[in-house]
Amino acid sequence: MDKKPTTGQCLCGAVKFRISGEFESFFLCHCSRCRKDSGSAHSANLFSSTAKLIWVSGEAKIKTFRLPGSRHMKSFCYDCGSERWSCFFDHLAAHLRWIRVSH
Repeated sequence: MDKKPTTGQCLCGAVKFRISGEFESFFLCHCSRCRKDSGSAHSANLFSSTAKLIWVSGEAKIKTFRLPGSRHMKSFCYDCGSERWSCFFDHLAAHLRWIRVSH
């Protein structure tokens, strides 16, 4: 059975993406950085060693904040500020390593 790709978009619809492949694990992170990012008690993260991220539209509208001296990052739509896809992407392997689930 083929699984449909996971799709998503920002609040204003300018950025749209599709993720193909399986997620292997789910994790709620309660570290202070993730709590600050989410404005919540945690942030939800999905992990995959094989999933691929395909930009449908708006890739140029994505801005990423990287906390100096750490691997912590947060990506969002430049137009609406919607955070939907903070992720670590292995560009050499073209695989998605983790993605933050929308809040």
